[in-house]
Amino acid sequence: PEDHAEMIAHHWRSAYELALAAGLDGDDLADRTRVALRDAGDRAYGLSAYPAAAGYYGEALELWPTADPSRADVLFRRARSLHLATDDRREQALVEAHDALLAVGDNAQAAEASSFLARIAWYQGGQDAALRHLEVAEQLIAGMPPSGSKTRVLAQSARHRILGGDTENGIQLANAALEMAREL
Repeated sequence: PEDHAEMIAHHWRSAYELALAAGLDGDDLADRTRVALRDAGDRAYGLSAYPAAAGYYGEALELWPTADPSRADVLFRRARSLHLATDDRREQALVEAHDALLAVGDNAQAAEASSFLARIAWYQGGQDAALRHLEVAEQLIAGMPPSGSKTRVLAQSARHRILGGDTENGIQLANAALEMAREL
């Protein structure tokens, strides 16, 4: 089924649009369509088709209830895809996702969003801003059990610290990330 995610999303989206055009209640179709669009985004992301993934996630968000806690995860998926596609909308999307993730208590993905914001700040020449984002990310993952999110945050933080001249802390973080990656 995942090989056909884009086709399935297309069909659900078409059914939803036709129901609306016919004046029918499309609530059930909207639910199925948003999930299918999210799945299509996941498929595109898995194929490194980041602009397409961001597009699918964006369409899913148009149908996602704002009060649904799982919306924060889809916001993050879209922001991550925009970031990897180096889309100009990535910074705003990451800030929005970060705030939404914090609001629903998903500190792990919020930390990842902070680490992406650090990378953007770094590339813009803002070493101090990058370090502030990394400190936020590190605080969010402190005390968490090993996870993919925690490993990615530690690795990103290590990289930036070493590039910024803080070799000792960078190596400690890199070793922690490497040990965690091996454990996982």
